[in-house]
Amino acid sequence: MFSRRSLGVLVVAAFAVAVGVATETAARAAPRLPPSPVLDSCPDPVDPVEAATVEEVEQLLVGTWLRCGDTPFMVGDAGPLGVALTADGRFFRVYQGSDGGLVRVEGLEQEGTWTVLASDTSYQVNLTTSGLGTATSGGLEFFESPSQVRFGTMIGPGAAVRWTGDPPVPGSVPGADDGPCGQPRDPLVLTSVADVEQRLVGTWVRCSETSGFGTPLEGQVGLEIVEDRRFFRVYRGADGNPVRGEGDGQEGTWEVIDVTSTGEPGAFQLNLMLGGRMSMNHVVLLQDPIHLRLVSEVSSDYQLWDGAPLPLPTAPPEPEPPEVAPPDTQPAPAPPPDGSLPPTGPSPSIGLLGLVFLAVGIALRRSTRSAAR
Repeated sequence: MFSRRSLGVLVVAAFAVAVGVATETAARAAPRLPPSPVLDSCPDPVDPVEAATVEEVEQLLVGTWLRCGDTPFMVGDAGPLGVALTADGRFFRVYQGSDGGLVRVEGLEQEGTWTVLASDTSYQVNLTTSGLGTATSGGLEFFESPSQVRFGTMIGPGAAVRWTGDPPVPGSVPGADDGPCGQPRDPLVLTSVADVEQRLVGTWVRCSETSGFGTPLEGQVGLEIVEDRRFFRVYRGADGNPVRGEGDGQEGTWEVIDVTSTGEPGAFQLNLMLGGRMSMNHVVLLQDPIHLRLVSEVSSDYQLWDGAPLPLPTAPPEPEPPEVAPPDTQPAPAPPPDGSLPPTGPSPSIGLLGLVFLAVGIALRRSTRSAAR
């Protein structure tokens, strides 16, 4: 029989075994992700580096820069880990790959161009992202220990540290899909207001949840932009072809304006005026096939109608109701032979730790009964 001391040892040993097995099981189930190279906070820099010309600033900026802490970043958002600036005036957003290394991503919203501008007292860098517009970082300051750049943005001061490990390799955004309209695609270079106006004329079928005016009206499938500076909301006709909407709120006017800033050619804005409202959208045109993106508070995506009948709109499937057992159809459980009350709910599952303690409890009960005898 077990003595009380041996039972105590057994309890401790059983508990240790159960906890060890459970910990090992959890460790196997949890994915082991590589640590992020982004620093939790920006280190205090020393040894400032002076730059006297635009060319010297450009030379200092070439390389891969990573975010540090929660400060604003050069590309205007905190999505990527960093940004890689190349000597030919291009940049790429940088992410962490599945193996822990850095990958640089090309395509819409992932790459663009950068330029350095000089004022009387400081320098600024403008990063123009394809499909997203331009982010400006001014008051550039460089440091050597560690290699760091500090700057100011519209939402506050920011900083980035230079990456000194293996250079990023070409790749894709981890976990991303193709997005609406099968993106990404190659952006077209827009040269003038007349060029943009000519490319915009046509019927555009929506392939995103939003439209140039935010949430589209019920049944609306796109926009028709015509040469006389009018546009119409477009719906699917009975034959599958697009038809113009009729009545109030279905027709408006449009204009294209050049919002190019110094050193950043090719930026244009489409203004849609309807019912006293104006929707201002940055224009991005892509090819293979022709694709239009309008960027304002949200991004709206369209494809140029190819003449094929439009599909019928589909509604999301309604959720199936949960199964409910009919009342008074389940037989009542028979009372156990020892006269105890039957359980009133489903029995909980017993895990490994519960089984161990159940066995220990049975052994302790037997030992107590033997000692009483």
